[in-house]
Amino acid sequence: MHKTIFIIALLTTKLATAQENLVLNASFEEYTDLPKTSIADGISFAKNWFVPDESSPDYFHVNAPFYFLQVPNTELGFHPAHTGDAYIGLYPLNYDGYMEHYTGTLKKELKKGKVYHVSFFIRYGGASCRFATKSIGVYFSKTKNPFKTWSPPYYYEILEPKITASVQSNKDSILLNDTAWVEITGNYKANGGEKYITLGKFYDDEITGRLLKKYTEVQFNEREKEKYYKKHTDIFPINPHYKKNPLFPVEAAYYFIDDVSVTSESDVELDFTYPINK
Repeated sequence: MHKTIFIIALLTTKLATAQENLVLNASFEEYTDLPKTSIADGISFAKNWFVPDESSPDYFHVNAPFYFLQVPNTELGFHPAHTGDAYIGLYPLNYDGYMEHYTGTLKKELKKGKVYHVSFFIRYGGASCRFATKSIGVYFSKTKNPFKTWSPPYYYEILEPKITASVQSNKDSILLNDTAWVEITGNYKANGGEKYITLGKFYDDEITGRLLKKYTEVQFNEREKEKYYKKHTDIFPINPHYKKNPLFPVEAAYYFIDDVSVTSESDVELDFTYPINK
């Protein structure tokens, strides 16, 4: 008798077109409350996001009761969301070393050795900002608070050499686009166990820390302070379109961030069975 026996087939397919964004509340649409003032140290309004230090990044929404934080007409001018009704804003790094960060939660931990594609959109604050910056990025961590300390939120206090950006914008490019959202992308190979993603600026080098401390020695001397600004444009590029805003003067660089994405690279595993004839 002729018999045909089939072995059970296993088919596992993961398609790139169906990749899942691992970032919860990736475009900041969901919130627990809306800001009623621009002063909110350590407070987060977006669901699944929080402030990892004693700083005060801003939450912008079309329904914000505080008009400076409404979308699209913000305290820094007309800035519509990249998508939806909300986004966040922060000072990546000021001359005195003050920094702001925003930390989000991933749906699941990253797998060791797996490569993830990261993207997010930024938009410069515009003419009201006297300075710009050269790099904004993300940092993956296993804990909610990745920094050395929660307070004070200054470069030389919270950062250390191991806290470098996992993905960041080109360090040689000045981020000055205030009329459109700019996408920052890159790939990250996971160490394994990362559950949180932090937005902002991270450790650069020891020289940056020393220069920031040097600024504190001249910050109350207007003449010396202006000399310092001109000498260190490599750290803080001066905005050529700067116009002092009497309602909201920004002696710093300010950026909006929207639509954060982390997706795993797709792979296809196929295991077909073949008939065995007897």
